[in-house]
Amino acid sequence: MTTYCRPILKVNVADIDTGMVLRCIEGDWKRAPETMDRVRRRIGEVLGFCQVRNLRPAGALPTAWENHLDKLLPHPRSIQPVKHHPAMAYADVPALYAKLSASDAIADACLALVLLTAVRSVEAREAQWNEIDFAARTWTIPASRMKKKLAHVVPLSDEAMALIERLPRKGEHLFAINGDDKPLVAMTLRKTLARHAGEGYTIHGFRASFRTWSDECSNYPERIKEFCLAHVESNATVKAYMRSDLLAQRAKLMVQWASYLASPPAVDATSVVPLYKVA
Repeated sequence: MTTYCRPILKVNVADIDTGMVLRCIEGDWKRAPETMDRVRRRIGEVLGFCQVRNLRPAGALPTAWENHLDKLLPHPRSIQPVKHHPAMAYADVPALYAKLSASDAIADACLALVLLTAVRSVEAREAQWNEIDFAARTWTIPASRMKKKLAHVVPLSDEAMALIERLPRKGEHLFAINGDDKPLVAMTLRKTLARHAGEGYTIHGFRASFRTWSDECSNYPERIKEFCLAHVESNATVKAYMRSDLLAQRAKLMVQWASYLASPPAVDATSVVPLYKVA
């Protein structure tokens, strides 16, 4: 907002109208539509706060998109289509996991846990010992670290438990380096992935690898697969009747996924050399 909202920073919030909002976002809308749409929404958050505090008159906000700014600006996705996170084919993930599980490096262990549990980068990097229930074999990620701000219980397979149990316990965090008990930063995990698998992949992409594998190699219901990824049900009516976290079913699916990762990597047939020639 400091960068793009200079035209309105000194304007009384009660006086900000559609024209002023456009002065902030229209010039760069086609160049950086996603950023400008984010600016639009941030302005709306401020004006909405001011409105409920009676600092500006009631009524539709000048940042509203539907039936308002959508008549003046092209949709961001029509300018810049959504780009999905590059994901490794699930057939190649066991080979990567084999490298990681054979290493004693903390960053390698963190990435291995990401593969085993299909969690997001920050959820694993900032994992703490008090989140692990060794008796129940679960890992409870607090709401503060979850995208949807809802706590998420992750069932831990034998592979995941073995990985966690061999980690040095020197502070609050599972994956701390340099002896200062500070969690890994995102760049460290990205460099670890690039070192073992080359460029072109993302940490987040392994969630897609898991999801594709579960679609093609398991017969679990859609709901369980989505719950494993902590995707929240969007239908309010359905959500109101969902009272189970499906932990037992999810545990079985994650055990199958861990077994798949720990299986011998697929062999490239072109690299097989015959021991003798057939006459």
